[in-house]
Amino acid sequence: MKHSLSATITIFAVVLANSALAQPFPSKPIEFVTHSAPGGGTDVGYDKFHMLGLIGHDLNALTVGADSPYKTVQDIVNAAKAKPKSITIAVGSIGATAHYFVYQLERLTGTRFNVVALKSGADAAIQVMGGHVHATSENVGEMIGHVEAKKMRVLGISANARVAGLPDVPTLKEQGFDLHVGAARAVAAPAGIPREAARIYEDMVAKVYKSAAWRDYMRRNQYEEQYLNAEETTRFMKVRQTEITRFLTEIGLVQPAKTP
Repeated sequence: MKHSLSATITIFAVVLANSALAQPFPSKPIEFVTHSAPGGGTDVGYDKFHMLGLIGHDLNALTVGADSPYKTVQDIVNAAKAKPKSITIAVGSIGATAHYFVYQLERLTGTRFNVVALKSGADAAIQVMGGHVHATSENVGEMIGHVEAKKMRVLGISANARVAGLPDVPTLKEQGFDLHVGAARAVAAPAGIPREAARIYEDMVAKVYKSAAWRDYMRRNQYEEQYLNAEETTRFMKVRQTEITRFLTEIGLVQPAKTP
């Protein structure tokens, strides 16, 4: 199963601490605030922070039960085209990346799926394995334990290239669907942080990304390996905010912006 958030923070703590030994700053433990309760990462605008760097993508994928008759993404798309909303896809929550995955696949193919929102990705996996829904579009890392146990199959990963942990699973792009969806894992500091302090933190984040511990974590959890520096991450977040705002507006979770 997917490794816990506490394990991720431990990796950061160790690597950052080692990086900071020769530095006068920081002189005390670095505190991380993580999602996702109200006010967390899922509903806080990125411009309230100073982006320090992006260190990988927790990818979404289309995953079915081991006995599913669907062997490819195209198989599921064809079924949905033949009978709109006949294919049920489970997601952990409305508006999150798994839902965004389905939304984008619908836009690309002109199909309509029946989206069922549950309490978590784990619940989505249970429903798929029990044959109650056809598929899930949750993060592949949450499904990997069931995949390794031969209880689930990944039809396609929304990555730019195949991931190291699942080399035999094609990307959606390979199957003709130009789709890249995943939770961007980035590190941020408060807006207005002094430039010198920000530079030190940015260097630390770059070292974390290159560390053996973090790269091993990415491989074990099927992350897409990508590093963006602070400026690149800010640009990435700006584009992603525009995309997600359009998505949330179209599904009715966000009110359209009023024009003067």
